[in-house]
Amino acid sequence: MKKLIKKLIAAAALFSLLNSMTAFGAPVWPDDSGVNLESEAGVVMDADSGAVLYGKNSREQYYPASITKIMTALLVLENCSMDEMVTFSYDAVYNVEAGSTNAGIDAGEQMTVRDCLYAMLLKSANEAANALAEHVSGSREAFAELMTQRARELGCENTSFKNPSGLNDPDHYTTARDFALIVQEAWKNENFREIESHLSYQLPPTANDPEGLTVRQEHKMMLENWTQYYDPDVKGGKTGYTSLAGNTLATVAERDGRTLIVVILKGSKPDHYTTYTDTRQLLDYGFEDFVNYSPAQQETDLAGLRAALQSEGASGISDQTELTVIGESVTVPAGASFTDAVRTISLDIPADAPEGTAAVLNYTYEDRPVGTAYVLAQEPAMQPVVQETEPAAEAEPESGHAGISLGILVPFLAAAAVTALIGLFIWYRTAAAKREAQQRRERLQARRRRLEESGVSMEEYDRLMKERQEKLRKKSR
Repeated sequence: MKKLIKKLIAAAALFSLLNSMTAFGAPVWPDDSGVNLESEAGVVMDADSGAVLYGKNSREQYYPASITKIMTALLVLENCSMDEMVTFSYDAVYNVEAGSTNAGIDAGEQMTVRDCLYAMLLKSANEAANALAEHVSGSREAFAELMTQRARELGCENTSFKNPSGLNDPDHYTTARDFALIVQEAWKNENFREIESHLSYQLPPTANDPEGLTVRQEHKMMLENWTQYYDPDVKGGKTGYTSLAGNTLATVAERDGRTLIVVILKGSKPDHYTTYTDTRQLLDYGFEDFVNYSPAQQETDLAGLRAALQSEGASGISDQTELTVIGESVTVPAGASFTDAVRTISLDIPADAPEGTAAVLNYTYEDRPVGTAYVLAQEPAMQPVVQETEPAAEAEPESGHAGISLGILVPFLAAAAVTALIGLFIWYRTAAAKREAQQRRERLQARRRRLEESGVSMEEYDRLMKERQEKLRKKSR
């Protein structure tokens, strides 16, 4: 009997131990053996955390083709207002490969930046990409240098751009991982998201299209009539094809509050539809096998974090320092908790960190980067000392003197409120006008710097543009 009892106790202890190990063991990174891409390279990234969830040849260099135009759009939106007028030069229209996609816009014609972006992103119009590049930097070559420079700023280590459209050039290349970073940055821009959400757009009349050309979305996962590929989660993206690049595809999808980015390079078949089936695999894997946590909501032990910062030698952190954690997301396998991610503290503050950042929190899962947060530090404000005073005696109203009548007071207050609203409106319009003027000056200064770096003064650029427009007008007569 005693032996039986001992065996039961041992079995219970073993069961308890195994159960404890199961409860506290973090899930492993999801199995991706079911993902079989036909394309040569692909990646799926969480747009909020920046975590790369899966990659195939994601750091290998390939030609991007027309998904390049996402980079072009990002730079245009960062340097121009939507209503600026763009003039199409002869080179912008005719210096493209024969048979490449265009919107029928002729030399000398003008369109707003907004119309050019729709033509470029929906129709993939190469002349629109060229004209926008010239508008920002004065030449396509100078703009391509700006593209490569901006890509470096985003962390793209294996990317080089030589033109704004993505047409064939042996030195024009990227990687799936790099380009996902570019899409991530572009998707933060409200105007970019707005353009990408459109299925069609009416361009203004041109010489070749007096009634205006209707450009249409080409990403088939956004088109309900393409039932084989349609996915309601897909919110935007860009297709691409050249003889060197093969078929390429960039896609952004949203589901249950999460946003994923998929980039496919070197599609395996001429019909390019494998880029869509490959994208579907990666979206299913990313949405179904991972979850996101908010560092701002999960990092609740601020006293422990303060002590950790002090032990790391963070400057200016006292026992009274108030800490705030901000960060988009940390992505971990489904079934994992936030604390399953490993947190490390970095005192190397990046230039684009929020003001007041004292440290950066980097999160990893099985040594994979899965998110970042910032710790903001602020000393508590000194509370003013309030002097206690004797309450003032209430003055008794003198007899025979009536207070201000309600009939007089109400119209007076109403008039004062209307005057205040008018003043507030005038102040708002004035401030908005000053802000817009400042933004125009900043764009002009940026353009002047780019031109000077290219060896061309702003005055020389304006003179050349006027001469070119005058020649085009004479030619069209």
